Amino acid sequence: MFANLTQDAKIFLDLILSEVNEFRIFYLFKKDAPLFYESTEGLKFKLRAGVHDSSVIIENLWLKGYWRYFNDKQADNDGVIIDIGGHIGSFCIPAAVNHKQARVLTFEPNKESFDLLCKNIISNELQATITPFNLAVSSGNGEGLTLEIDATDTGKCHTRKTDNPNSIATISFREIIINNRVRSCELLKIDCEGYEAPILKSITKEEFSIINKLVVECHGNSDILEIEKILVNNGFKIKKYKVIEGSPLLIFWNAPLIAAWRD
Repeated sequence: MFANLTQDAKIFLDLILSEVNEFRIFYLFKKDAPLFYESTEGLKFKLRAGVHDSSVIIENLWLKGYWRYFNDKQADNDGVIIDIGGHIGSFCIPAAVNHKQARVLTFEPNKESFDLLCKNIISNELQATITPFNLAVSSGNGEGLTLEIDATDTGKCHTRKTDNPNSIATISFREIIINNRVRSCELLKIDCEGYEAPILKSITKEEFSIINKLVVECHGNSDILEIEKILVNNGFKIKKYKVIEGSPLLIFWNAPLIAAWRD
């Protein structure tokens, strides 16, 4: 049914259908029928049809939601970009292409999304720049997390605390910077479906001192005021915003974001 449509129209139509699928009204696509997308900059992505992969492509490549208050074309130095919530690579891949001197670390706990992330990294020949980890980022201290796959089968997943420390593989922010010898984090991006606040609370003042910029997508369980307070107390200027302000399309991008930077 997509044969005569442009790829941008296919992506946008799939966005609408993924929202329909989320409410289980009916399913128009099987997840094993992938979509392929190539951006105007030549970035290549394999996506799952009928889920929310199209939404993140539009959010990151078309609307540049995470880059609203930052320059998406160059880094201030050759530090590390850390991507917590890597999904299928719609943030880390353009970040690596546009910040050629930076090293990119991306963390994605969902195995299905992680496999697509790795394929997309290879398709864009970025294996030397991006290091993917099939891990959830935790607040440390031996905390166990469980991965909840969205019941509507639309590609969403959430991490939640559990009493079982071996439920899924995790890593703390402290372990990320120690294990990867991170001396300077040019940009920290966090989008982990409601677990943003516990991660930020676990970062010490010393660890915050190596971070130049942050962008955090705040979901339902995140305490936005607490996140803002943490960032301000660690020397950041902040700006809260939405990908599209005052638009009927906010059904797709209604989670607030917080950009943070140093003077």
